[in-house]
Amino acid sequence: MLEKRGTPTHDFELAPRMTPETQSVVRPSPDLAYSICMFDLSQAPNGVQVTMAAYDGYSSLSFFDAQTNNFLTQRGDGEQHQVVLNADNAPSDKGVILIRRLAPSQAAYDTVVGVSSGDECRAL
Repeated sequence: MLEKRGTPTHDFELAPRMTPETQSVVRPSPDLAYSICMFDLSQAPNGVQVTMAAYDGYSSLSFFDAQTNNFLTQRGDGEQHQVVLNADNAPSDKGVILIRRLAPSQAAYDTVVGVSSGDECRAL
């Protein structure tokens, strides 16, 4: 589904603010801003470097395998987080990385837009 939607591999894409018109998931939280990155370790033999930029509010960085099982989550706590994903710490070659940030208003979402420019998901 993500590939059909044009979600890039090894790059984060910030979803539009969640409203009834923009939701593609049955129950996304309208109070969260979501950034997503697909990874494919077969295309990144040295791994994928993932950076979640610091945010002054709730944020989390979650990793899901090819069957959407969560295998790692880090809470932001106002700090930047960096993870190198590779064959040693990922249960499958392909999967999804999700950043969630609390953004209950348009102003908060606009702040996320600026912050998210510091997010990174790139093949090494």
